[in-house]
Amino acid sequence: MRKIRLNLRKVVAIATCLAVCAVMSCGGNKDKDGGNGDSKSGWPSATILAKYGLDGFTKPTGASKEYFMEVSEGQDVSISFSFEGTTATTAAIKKYFEDKGWDLENETPPGGMYSISYSKETASHRFYASMSVFSGNVFSLSVQKFTF
Repeated sequence: MRKIRLNLRKVVAIATCLAVCAVMSCGGNKDKDGGNGDSKSGWPSATILAKYGLDGFTKPTGASKEYFMEVSEGQDVSISFSFEGTTATTAAIKKYFEDKGWDLENETPPGGMYSISYSKETASHRFYASMSVFSGNVFSLSVQKFTF
């Protein structure tokens, strides 16, 4: 397995910002660490999703008030989603990653904040996905794409 630079601080900051945006219906956020990105309401297109290894990833069951943001820093790129959902939403997202062959990295049990992470590697990229569910069923999902 190749080592990658994983900027978890940035992923968590973006995911948290998007989670707040979903609740407050805001937009137009800039990444303060030098990357670029604006939040957009709605669900990203299939073309955008494919760029992050998310082929066939459709809006999950029960998802509403969805926002997403793409951020780039050099050749590393990421996408973060924020939306409201239900327990069916969690199950649909887990099923997607498991069915598509992503490797489970970590999962914290439900109760308080629930989080789960997956990874996937291709010949030229490594993908890392992390999802958190906050109180009130606010979901935050981030996917980072690293190029070798």
